[in-house]
Amino acid sequence: MRRTQAARLSLYVIGVFLGGCPTGHTASPPAPSSVTRTAEQDGVKVTMTSESTALESGNLARLRITVEAEAGVSLFDFDYGRTLAEGDLKFETRIIRSKSDRPLRTNDGRLRFFQNLDLEFILPGEYELPPVTVSYQRLKPESGSGNENASPDQDATPLTLATEPISITVKADPSDELSMAEIRNVKRLDPVELPTAWSRWWWAWTAGVVLLLAIAITWLIRRRRRKRDIVVPIPAHEWAQREISALLSEDLIARGLVQEFYYRISGIVRGYIERRFGVCAPEMTTEEFLSAARDHPRLSGPHTEELQQFLLACDLVKYARYQPGPWESDAVLRAACDFVERTRVRIVVHPEGAHALPREQAA
Repeated sequence: MRRTQAARLSLYVIGVFLGGCPTGHTASPPAPSSVTRTAEQDGVKVTMTSESTALESGNLARLRITVEAEAGVSLFDFDYGRTLAEGDLKFETRIIRSKSDRPLRTNDGRLRFFQNLDLEFILPGEYELPPVTVSYQRLKPESGSGNENASPDQDATPLTLATEPISITVKADPSDELSMAEIRNVKRLDPVELPTAWSRWWWAWTAGVVLLLAIAITWLIRRRRRKRDIVVPIPAHEWAQREISALLSEDLIARGLVQEFYYRISGIVRGYIERRFGVCAPEMTTEEFLSAARDHPRLSGPHTEELQQFLLACDLVKYARYQPGPWESDAVLRAACDFVERTRVRIVVHPEGAHALPREQAA
């Protein structure tokens, strides 16, 4: 008996020295590592990183997106959150937090942009995050000048670069699942007594009377407001001319606020287009707006080409940190005024009566 106990004790000591003291628990598997998808071409590099590819239900997927472009490349606006909201996962995911910075120039002249997102998956399952897609265009340097005076190549089509998608597995939380014993112990609820027919009709009549009174009061209030306040809509070109006059009175160029001036003049032209042609330009990126303008019967042709040059010139200053000269700012202002004047509505009097025609038809 003593020999048997001594043998067991010897085996225990040997096990301690070889494998450590036993704890009765197996080692937990390592947490899944992060995954990165990278795409690179023409001096543009796009990186999407997810901290984990396997999550438990209720945990957030943390994504980081980085875009880098070398000097001489102009990046167009993009938002990965909008890609998720408009894609196949719009009803299966929810963005909890989103943080992004505007494109910044580094000391070596590269353009850098990043975006962080915390994403929540509604239900467990297998998901595939869509690739990150960016649009860019190489700048065409002017003759006898460096890259700081470069302008977008009007003949070049904007290029795109996309990463590979990322697959993420979302597992259900074991604590949310019911055991067989808990399922067996579920008690059936007692039946709920429904109200009698008389009480149900009584509430219906009361609700109907209240609804009719609310409709009558609302109708009277709106009728009085129509008589008291008659709003005359301002024509689109008058609104744009007022906004341009207010912008000139602030003298932003002389005060050194060049980028703010380009933001304002671009917004005025987009607002005019929305009021004049019904195209929601302020809510679109430059690429989306130009695509919508080509399909519009009154914006296609020369107007589209003029708008493309105007918007790309503004984007260079707004997003690529391009420093324009005074003559370039004057040219942008003249282009905005000329576009409004050429496309505004004019009243042309015919023998049959007055008709409102666009500026190009009245000429």
